[in-house]
Amino acid sequence: MKFLWSPANLSFFPETLMQEYIDAGWDLSDAIVISDNVRAEFGGVWPQGKILSSVNGMPAWADIPP
Repeated sequence: MKFLWSPANLSFFPETLMQEYIDAGWDLSDAIVISDNVRAEFGGVWPQGKILSSVNGMPAWADIPP
């Protein structure tokens, strides 16, 4: 199954459900297909002290703000 990443929404979602998200009001104009490795790295448990972020349109870990 292909997954998409939306930097603006900081969210992953299955490509097969894209239209349902759009119908629900999500703006997914920035969504891109990501590799299974990227999904596995950033779609699971977050490292302690980190939050999900985006750098150059790709998922990234950022420090939790104080």
